[in-house]
Amino acid sequence: MPNAQPSAPAEEPLLAQISALTDDIEHAVRMSDWNEAARLALLRSPLIYALKAEHAETGLPVIRRVQAVDARVLAEASANRHELQAEYSGAMKRLNSAKQYQQMARL
Repeated sequence: MPNAQPSAPAEEPLLAQISALTDDIEHAVRMSDWNEAARLALLRSPLIYALKAEHAETGLPVIRRVQAVDARVLAEASANRHELQAEYSGAMKRLNSAKQYQQMARL
């Protein structure tokens, strides 16, 4: 990383893992694989918590990237939720219409 202080030996692999998992989360979201995105986020969380304060300068760019990706993922999840709610609402209306038709046909 440019202009970053050397990190402790254990820190670089940790940052690399966090970065790789973030990439994988972003990919899962692009594929609309929300279960995989959630699974990966659960794997990534303890790694983020494992970062030490003394390595903040080295880890800060990674954390900022994680925050940016998470913000995009949250926006995408919200948009997908609204879309699914609209589809569900439409399906329920069609189901009720079909139900009313069947009731009228029985009379």
